[in-house]
Amino acid sequence: MSAFKKFNTQDVYVSTYTAHKSWEATGSQYSDYGIVKIPAHSGSGVYLPDSVNLNNGYDRRLAYQSLVHLYYSSFENGEILTGSAYENYLQSSFNVSGSRILEEVASITSLPKGMYGTAIKPKSLEISPDSGAEEYVSASATETGVYHSDHIETLGFLYDSIPVIAENASSNQGLVDDPALIGDTQIIVDDGEGNLFRKKAIGDLTPITKVGNVIYPQGQIIITDPIIARYFNNYVDGNIKWKSTQPIYTYNFHCKMKENEFTHTFNPSAVTGSNGIVAGNVAGEEFSPYFTTIGLYNDSNELIALAKTGQPIPIPKDTDMTVVVKLDI
Repeated sequence: MSAFKKFNTQDVYVSTYTAHKSWEATGSQYSDYGIVKIPAHSGSGVYLPDSVNLNNGYDRRLAYQSLVHLYYSSFENGEILTGSAYENYLQSSFNVSGSRILEEVASITSLPKGMYGTAIKPKSLEISPDSGAEEYVSASATETGVYHSDHIETLGFLYDSIPVIAENASSNQGLVDDPALIGDTQIIVDDGEGNLFRKKAIGDLTPITKVGNVIYPQGQIIITDPIIARYFNNYVDGNIKWKSTQPIYTYNFHCKMKENEFTHTFNPSAVTGSNGIVAGNVAGEEFSPYFTTIGLYNDSNELIALAKTGQPIPIPKDTDMTVVVKLDI
């Protein structure tokens, strides 16, 4: 003998909450995590596939054109154009003017879907120099190059005519507008509105320079500052910290038992002999079983979920009872 009780509509409802998981990835973990770094370079003339354009398995010019099409086509010199037919995935209605400027070089870091969920949590992204890299210097700070504490003989050149100069070299004098930048480790963070800013990690944490954009729901981190983009494309992978966003849907089942319902037991110990006679210790009127498991069935009486209690619970004969089963999906 089996017994089922059908839920009423008001007995089942769905509630949601948003979970945020913290992630961190160093440059050496990119391939293990499925993080992809894609260089993007502008070009002129008719496009022809060329192995020279390939970097990390991606065509740099096609990557640049994809950036323009997806995220920057509605902007001209940082100003948003009206009447555009493109959806450029604006991350905020604030500070739209001037928020997207794409120059000749960009660096894209693409996070896998499973590591950002529905979106990167705004104001959770942080990029710091990888092991061995001391600082980022933006084009607004120097027109000469990217400074690094290693020797120039070891590093050589990052890209084209952008030199890497040792911090203690005499040729550094007079090349940096702000001497305080030298030797001060810096980080890149998002402002919660889809913009990336360079900040000092020591001392003043106010934004220094805007260096790119982040598309939260697509996990795209885009460095548009030409010098820093070349730095990422040719020399270093940043240490990235972020939080993923994942909505959790909780199905709430209110299992209502009225008095004298579910008071029979199917436990084999409740019968005696081969004829299935009820044992004497459970035959009295005062007997009431305990339960430890609740089964949820579909309309075909197929078991689809089991809920376990922390301890056996008695079923009262003279009191209604409601057991709440929660199923997270």
